[in-house]
Amino acid sequence: MASIKSELEDCVLRRIQNAYLTRKVRKTRDCVESMTRNGLFEADVEKVFVDATSTENAISTIGEKVDNSTNTRYVIYGMSTKGAEVCCKFSSYLHPGTNDSIDWVLTSFESQ
Repeated sequence: MASIKSELEDCVLRRIQNAYLTRKVRKTRDCVESMTRNGLFEADVEKVFVDATSTENAISTIGEKVDNSTNTRYVIYGMSTKGAEVCCKFSSYLHPGTNDSIDWVLTSFESQ
């Protein structure tokens, strides 16, 4: 029997992958600039998201948006299409009333 923690992590990972595959993950300008500097492309982002088997809950913080008071930050480690180790950092903004995830933002994608 899987632990509740591993079941929750699996559920979060599936939600993240679904958000990416349905194009509901947006990138910050800093993320795009970082990808360009590191020679990373959308195919690399897709590979990391699709191949991911786990995600780490990095930190909970006060959100930047007035109507979303909290967000959760996650990290996924993976390999680029060229075999380089990469780190993907992103945030999930939560609806203040329902606590449902309403926005996924890729904040950093760079080589390790």
